[in-house]
Amino acid sequence: MKRRTLFVALLVLALLITIVPAVARAAEVTRSPKVVILAPITDKFATLGLSVQRGAQLAFEEVNAKGGISKYKIEFTVVDAGGSNPSAQNAAQKAISLEPDVILGMPLSTQSYAIESYVTKAGIPTIVSGTNAKLAAQSEWMFDMIPTDAVSSTAQARFAVEKLGFKKLALMHGNDEYGTGSAKIARETAEKIGAKVVVDESHTLGDKDVTAQLRKIKNSDAEVLLVASDQGGIAIILKQAYELGLKMPRISHPIIPPTMKLLAKGAVEDIYIVVKAVPGQSKDPKVQDWVKRFEKRWGKPADEYAAIGYDGGLMVIDAISRGGVSRAGIRDALLATKNFQGIAGRHTSDKDGNLSHFGAIVRVKDKEQQIIELIDATPQ
Repeated sequence: MKRRTLFVALLVLALLITIVPAVARAAEVTRSPKVVILAPITDKFATLGLSVQRGAQLAFEEVNAKGGISKYKIEFTVVDAGGSNPSAQNAAQKAISLEPDVILGMPLSTQSYAIESYVTKAGIPTIVSGTNAKLAAQSEWMFDMIPTDAVSSTAQARFAVEKLGFKKLALMHGNDEYGTGSAKIARETAEKIGAKVVVDESHTLGDKDVTAQLRKIKNSDAEVLLVASDQGGIAIILKQAYELGLKMPRISHPIIPPTMKLLAKGAVEDIYIVVKAVPGQSKDPKVQDWVKRFEKRWGKPADEYAAIGYDGGLMVIDAISRGGVSRAGIRDALLATKNFQGIAGRHTSDKDGNLSHFGAIVRVKDKEQQIIELIDATPQ
């Protein structure tokens, strides 16, 4: 309720600024902003964490190279969240001890939930990139910079039913917040549009054998398989589904380039993927230029999480420019974000602090992603 009231107040302020532009003034930046990039850059979630960290860091390096914000350079520190919830909580306490103006990163829903109480108590605006649809609503200090399961899982189910014409769905997902949240949304969406989930299987993250679950799916009357898990989970599901000869179409949550490289061509050929962004396939010259800059800086291809991390960095820069170097000012500026164009897409905050409402459906051919349709769920 507190955030909703703040959101309404900011909308009113935006209207007043539009009506009386002479009154509008950006908050003054009087010192170097302090930012912590908090992400799992080692251990089992490092693939995602490194992409987010590198994207955000590049944004700060580039603005600093141009003189910073009002001639003040951003002081940023990278803190490793590790591969577990306890390690993320320890890292959050370390980040808080550095007294930053804002924290961003955290591409895991479970870790983001684990640190929420710490950043809320400290009163630090924190931009995470976990996909659970309820993350940002937990606290007035928490924002989410990635399209959530409410966007991607809804699109996943709707595409299966409305575009491919299937009525009987199978779900295979991780048993964490991300996987179970995705499955719940997909099921509810399917039921609303006249389809049904005929088999729902889950696995524990880190499992090396999911053939028992896949056999149940294969022996069911399901027509299409919807997959939602972490990168290791998606890889093992697709690999073993291929080895079992599971022929039904598959629609997966994102598969980033390192995961794609590990899989045999047959395991991913013709698979559909719901992605957050497709920087490598964009024809926009600005995005193409950014992809080159990212690869030059890091020696790695730019994936969707790198694009999201970069946009998160840009939104921090924008929020500081508008809200000043105060935690409350940055929080309010983030909540007032509207039609901010980044590399991944155009960002607008909703009342809960979700900043991204876009995506795309792609199809894999020879391990290359071909855009099938774009997703735009931006609140009006």
